[in-house]
Amino acid sequence: MSMNYKLINSTNVDCVATVDIMETATNQVIRYALPYSKAKDFCRNLNFGGGFDGYTPEFFLKNI
Repeated sequence: MSMNYKLINSTNVDCVATVDIMETATNQVIRYALPYSKAKDFCRNLNFGGGFDGYTPEFFLKNI
């Protein structure tokens, strides 16, 4: 199974270390500035079929 989403380091928000979730095929950031534990769970969900299988339509990300 290929990993279509991965965690990348983000900037600190209010002195809390956060990570972003990036789609590996398109290099689009799906979610910004999540605490590591929540980002890990969300990324795992996406990699096990909870998303667009690595090709999220760009218009879904306009508000991010």
